[in-house]
Amino acid sequence: MAIRQFTTVLLLAVVTLLTGCKLDVEITTPDSITQHEPFGYSAEVTRGDTDGLTYSWSLNGVVISNLAESQALVSTPGVHTLSVTVINEKDQEGEATVELNVLPAEVLNPEFDFTIRTADLTGLAIADVAITVNGTETQTDATGTALLEDIPLNAVMVVTAAKDGYLDQSYRYEFSGSPESAAVVLTMTEQAAAVTFNNEAPATVNTEELSTSVSLPAGAFVDADGNPVTGDIDLAMTPIDIRQIGAAFPGGGQALTENGEVVALVTTGMIDFEFTQNGEPLQLAQGATATIQMDLVSNIGADGRILTEGDTIEMWWFDPATGLWVEEGEGSVIASASSMTGLALEAEVTHFTTWNWDYYKEEDRASFVLNCTREGQLLAVDESCFVRVVGGTLNRSFTVDNGGVTAINLPPGVTFDVYADLIHTGSQIFRGTTSFTTVPGSVSVTVDLLPYPTDTGSVSCFITDGASTAQVACTGTATGDTGTYEVFSTDPGTLTGQFEYVSGELVTVAANIQGFGATQTVDTNLLAGPLNIQLTASVGLGSISCSATLDGADLEYFPCAGRITDDLAGEYVFTESDFSGTPLSGTFAYNDMASVLTVQVVNALNGSSIDIYDYDGNQYVYVNGTPDEVILDLNVDTADIDMVYDISSSDIYSISCVDTLGQPVDNCYVSIYGQFENRIFDGVLGEDQSLAPSWFTDSLIFADDTEAQNSFGWANSFDEDDPQGGRYYSIDYQVDVISKTVVFVMEGENLNCLPDGDGIVLCICPPGEECDIPVVN
Repeated sequence: MAIRQFTTVLLLAVVTLLTGCKLDVEITTPDSITQHEPFGYSAEVTRGDTDGLTYSWSLNGVVISNLAESQALVSTPGVHTLSVTVINEKDQEGEATVELNVLPAEVLNPEFDFTIRTADLTGLAIADVAITVNGTETQTDATGTALLEDIPLNAVMVVTAAKDGYLDQSYRYEFSGSPESAAVVLTMTEQAAAVTFNNEAPATVNTEELSTSVSLPAGAFVDADGNPVTGDIDLAMTPIDIRQIGAAFPGGGQALTENGEVVALVTTGMIDFEFTQNGEPLQLAQGATATIQMDLVSNIGADGRILTEGDTIEMWWFDPATGLWVEEGEGSVIASASSMTGLALEAEVTHFTTWNWDYYKEEDRASFVLNCTREGQLLAVDESCFVRVVGGTLNRSFTVDNGGVTAINLPPGVTFDVYADLIHTGSQIFRGTTSFTTVPGSVSVTVDLLPYPTDTGSVSCFITDGASTAQVACTGTATGDTGTYEVFSTDPGTLTGQFEYVSGELVTVAANIQGFGATQTVDTNLLAGPLNIQLTASVGLGSISCSATLDGADLEYFPCAGRITDDLAGEYVFTESDFSGTPLSGTFAYNDMASVLTVQVVNALNGSSIDIYDYDGNQYVYVNGTPDEVILDLNVDTADIDMVYDISSSDIYSISCVDTLGQPVDNCYVSIYGQFENRIFDGVLGEDQSLAPSWFTDSLIFADDTEAQNSFGWANSFDEDDPQGGRYYSIDYQVDVISKTVVFVMEGENLNCLPDGDGIVLCICPPGEECDIPVVN
């Protein structure tokens, strides 16, 4: 499903009256506005015929309203463009534009960690979902999880989720205090398959589900640039059964009224519309209207209101950029012979999105104040619980810290069940549940969380081509259907990983196996013993061995690592954990549909390394230095690689770091370059050089002494126990071709930047630190 942005941001700045128009139009907005705060906007025709005016508002080129005035809020600060086009009954037109500068909201915590999970209505994870949090973008991994670290925390955090085949979901989470982290779950609904109709004649498109339909005039659509559209149009029309929507209710039913108040909706029916041509989104032309209709599945609202023929109900469209439904117009209840209630919902709309027939309480409204405790005690300042509050079609989610949260504008007389989880206190899981009934006024609700017992599961990973199978290393996550979340990586020795889970849950285990994904879901109610998961990726299999001789002595095998890319744009990795047997060899996976593989082999002997990061649901691979590269044409070659290195001791240089008194400096991070070559060495001295033979430690290889003398480099170290602040950098660098040594002389200093010989400032960050100047290493 295409990501539809209906962000609404306004701030009065410069109004440009476009010349050549028969109507003069002015836009009015507040003098200032802050991120997440509701505000109003309007347009007025100051010169020209004002009979039969129609309006079309757009923000950054996207239609957001067809009213003369409305309310909105914005979830991202910065500069935006708001435009309105006004047409009268004589087809005379006027336009106006304002540039908007939205002020950022107060930051409660500048280094907040936010975990977002996405799941379908059954609770199963959804992978590869585009996630946006207050403008910061990421994507969920194979477990449906995305982690955003060190982002600014506002009192309101808007989380948006979008993926082809699903309806856009968005939620507005409110925070108080300054918690360090939180975890939330977004539930998504599958989108209906698209149907095709011709735009050049009046059309009515129907679906049997809930007798849903849309009636359209001929030539009703325009593209994103406002040009008329002809020919066939694709429509994905998704009716939503409010009896089953539950946690997938977009935005949890939070809404913004025409008066700028945030309220909770009582839904009676909703439909999502997506019109496209050749994959590009379309909208109704200005002045065109469409009629939408669907069965009313229940004539009794969640608060007991009885709906009858002739009733009018407020209409709302969903804005995923803010997580709110926006009030616009009214619908009605009509008679229907096909409906189980004898009634249907109908409305006339002027643009397309997800539309909802809803109402909210204005008079005897209720509210509740929600708090979590852990074993009877208030939560710590860095703790928060994830809470679901469910009552019929009303379904809300909250992140609750030790300041609590208040929900308002609910109907009285509704009984809610409350489910809470706290999964951020070490590895211990806490859970609690309670229930309450709303009354006019306010209700205080506290849910106490108690330790929840967990069991230990194991996971092992394999790659197979159907004929041969090999056990390999993998990383991944295990998630329960009520929010438990564990990260695992297999042990290098046993190639088995462990995770905690809650008995009785559906547990989904997903792993990254050398760049290939594998997932398995187990109903732990059905287990007769321990939960032992075996995940297998069906792939092509290759083998690799690395070995070396020193001065012609016996051959020694050692593990390598590397990156594999294929001619289908695939990328895979193997590591030292994938090596076993005698003689030692490794197994790697590749796409069995590929024809050509390029294998970059890294080890200490060629002075290269590979960094593999699992971050924000994606795997990032970086190859440093100059690896050995092998190209395999699978139409001719087998996927077998044998790397043999013949090393002469005369080419080996030892590396060391000393302070100005000649004493060793521990944890010395070194980078060495050749004068006109790529990086030769980059590593931390003192670490086990596992990707090398046993005789190669704290060393590097120069092809000849001239190459050694023409190299250059720098080093730094970080020691928390050092009284000077723990930072060292090299003040001298010496290569001795007689003793075959490279020595860095280090000086303790709180600074971590120094000039090189050309006057360029080089900054080397100690582990876990950041430099003020971009790092050169």
